[in-house]
Amino acid sequence: MKNIKILILLLLIFSCNSQENNRRHKEDTILKIEYNFYPSSGGDPIYRVSYFNEEVIVENLEYSYIYKGKIAKDKIEEIENIISKLKPDNDIEPDIILDSWRIELIINDITYYNKTEVTKDTLPKDIKYLLYILIKNSNVDIDLYNFS
Repeated sequence: MKNIKILILLLLIFSCNSQENNRRHKEDTILKIEYNFYPSSGGDPIYRVSYFNEEVIVENLEYSYIYKGKIAKDKIEEIENIISKLKPDNDIEPDIILDSWRIELIINDITYYNKTEVTKDTLPKDIKYLLYILIKNSNVDIDLYNFS
């Protein structure tokens, strides 16, 4: 009987320790999201949307317009839920197509999307909704033909 009590006590200790480690790991994971919008000619991005530590930054790099804002707590859960469904893109070398835009999505330094000739209708639903959450309150227009 004494051995069973000791065994139960040890199981409780290991179980609680494991849950604490999982919770700590989840809290330590910092989410970093970056959308880059490139012209068809390549070069540097013209627009950038960044999310890090509950803050979103929307930039027009061509004219140096910047919007900074906070994301609401309920939207952070939505963002995490969307990202949990996404898979990294294996084909990250896009074709160069003139008169089109290239959109790149990088999450925690891993490329999840990098396509050329994208319109708001052809952008995958989850990637479009994630972008919408991030730019919703921005006063910086992302003015792309076939996208705006």
